[in-house]
Amino acid sequence: MEINKIKPAFIDQRGSIWDLLPIDDVKHVGLLISENDSVRAKHYHKNQTQYTLVLEGKIRVTTKDVAKKNSKIEIKELGEMEMLISPPYQYHAFESIGKSKCITFSTSKHSGEDYENDTFRVENIQTFSLD
Repeated sequence: MEINKIKPAFIDQRGSIWDLLPIDDVKHVGLLISENDSVRAKHYHKNQTQYTLVLEGKIRVTTKDVAKKNSKIEIKELGEMEMLISPPYQYHAFESIGKSKCITFSTSKHSGEDYENDTFRVENIQTFSLD
C-alpha cells in the first residue's frame, strides 16, 4: 500500500498552493462525499491507476495486490491530505470514519463503458482469488 502525505508547494501570508498530483495522464477527477460507516469501491482495475486524496475527515483503506497469490490484506487509516495510490491489480475499499470528502484521480476515463470494462468488483477480499 503506497500512501503519500501531500504538503504545500508554496506558503506565504495569503495562504498556500498545493500540487495535488504532478502527473500528466489523468483522465478523470471525481469527488467522493461519504457518510459515517459507508463503504465504497471494493474493486480493482487491470489497467488504470487510481489516486485517492482525503480532503476532509478520515477513511479506513483496505488493499490487497490480487495479482500476487500470497499477498496480504493491508488496512490503514488515512487522514486529511493523505493520498492512496492504487496501481493496477490492487484491490481497494474505503470505509468512511465519520463524514469524509475525497477527491479521486484516475488514468482512465469513467464515462461510458471505459470505467466498467476495467472495474472488477470483489464482495469478499478474504476469499477472493484470481484463479
